[in-house]
Amino acid sequence: MLKQLKSIVKNTAIYSVGNIATKLAGVILLPLYAKNISIALFGLLSLFDMIIDLILSVNGIGIGRALSRWYWDKQYASTRKSMVFTAYVFYLFSSLLFLLITFFLLQHFQLQILQIEVKQHILHLFLLSLLFKSFIFMPMQVQRIQQKALVNTTLNIVNLVFTIVFTVYFLIFRNMELEGIFLARIIGSVAVLIILIPYMFNQIEFRIQWKLLFEMLRFSWPLVLSDLSSMILALSDRFIINIISTLENVGAYSIAFRISNVVKLLVVNAFSQAYVPIFFKSMNADDRGRLYTKTLTYFVYITTFFSLAVSLFAKEILQVFSLGNENYWQSYPLIPILILGIIVNGMRRQMVLVMMKEQKTRIILLFTIIVAIVNILLNFLLIPVMGNYGAALATLISQIVLFTMNYLYILKKFNEKYEIKKTVLILICFLIIYGTSLLFRDLPLLITIPAKIILIAFFPVLLVFFHFYEPIELLRLKQSWKKWRNPKNWKNNISKINFR
Repeated sequence: MLKQLKSIVKNTAIYSVGNIATKLAGVILLPLYAKNISIALFGLLSLFDMIIDLILSVNGIGIGRALSRWYWDKQYASTRKSMVFTAYVFYLFSSLLFLLITFFLLQHFQLQILQIEVKQHILHLFLLSLLFKSFIFMPMQVQRIQQKALVNTTLNIVNLVFTIVFTVYFLIFRNMELEGIFLARIIGSVAVLIILIPYMFNQIEFRIQWKLLFEMLRFSWPLVLSDLSSMILALSDRFIINIISTLENVGAYSIAFRISNVVKLLVVNAFSQAYVPIFFKSMNADDRGRLYTKTLTYFVYITTFFSLAVSLFAKEILQVFSLGNENYWQSYPLIPILILGIIVNGMRRQMVLVMMKEQKTRIILLFTIIVAIVNILLNFLLIPVMGNYGAALATLISQIVLFTMNYLYILKKFNEKYEIKKTVLILICFLIIYGTSLLFRDLPLLITIPAKIILIAFFPVLLVFFHFYEPIELLRLKQSWKKWRNPKNWKNNISKINFR
């Protein structure tokens, strides 16, 4: 189990860098946006990004998730290349279909969807950026399934470099706004696609397995509807804010969401990319129960530690990235609420893996639909009263309800036990430390910054007083401290890590 945990940690670290490349360009480019586009236009860009996430969640009817489940099945070991070809062809076909549907809807109902009329050439560039993003999705998914974390991350960095360079060029030197942003994204995706073509030819056999395709789709269609419901749960708040309020408020909320999403991208998603292949490869192992239990606990521990850093320095982060534009940083108090929702969602995703292993995808769908409806109702109830805070609170409550439903089902049906008391204790310590940090928020930076750093460092110590650690865990922590405390040894320690 220790070897598997080390592999998860290593690949999570690598994928974190890759997720910066694919998703965090928006955060890196935030100063450029603050300087060159209005907060209302930033709100419109956020709506377009939500449409992209929505379409990508239904593309392929979940065939990418099914491929993760089937790829390591020993029964299909001799036909993996034709399996990949089957999944890729179906994914591309469905992508074109959903792209046409999106084009039709935005052509005829853009006022209802976006609450504003957008120029045709911007719509066309937006759709092209979505098309090329779809082209590279499945090859990247195959790399993740094969645990090629370093290669996958390198390609994501290539995408990032091209996207940032051309976004800077189009916004600053060509005075282009949304069209420049979408055009830069297209260039980044095309650069990655060119590199991926030889790789994909080595991974496929030109044969479609129709029987397997239908079997995979029977497994995956509830998952795609579940993903769609999850997207509604995650994205409905901004559309409802846009309906009830203004694009300016959508922009302010989206900035808080984007910063809090750093936790999701760097830890939750990266962890998922590293853990899912190992989970399915070990799903028949005798010690899998222990692996599931400790993985959840360590995931919450690491994610919460990182979340504290983002939450405590949220205001300073936004002030730096927005170049002091108050419209861009005034929503920082929303970030801790949103981050707690992200942590709970990450816990729930581990429960879903157990249900996927047992092919209980319809139960996953049922739970997600119920909570998506609850989330929409909470948004309409809380946003008129509490504004953007109501939207953040609605998301957190919905994630807690969804996690609880999944956990109780797994406990009853499969008797998979987790250290829930420990995870709750970790979250309580998060609240204690964050609440303490509020005492310093109005003091000078020379006092607040060192105080916040001390509070973050105190997090693992605080857990000692609650008897959180097992003796073996305390021993491992001491060993890690001895190994890494001297910066002179870092180069030697890193050189011993196998990144392949």
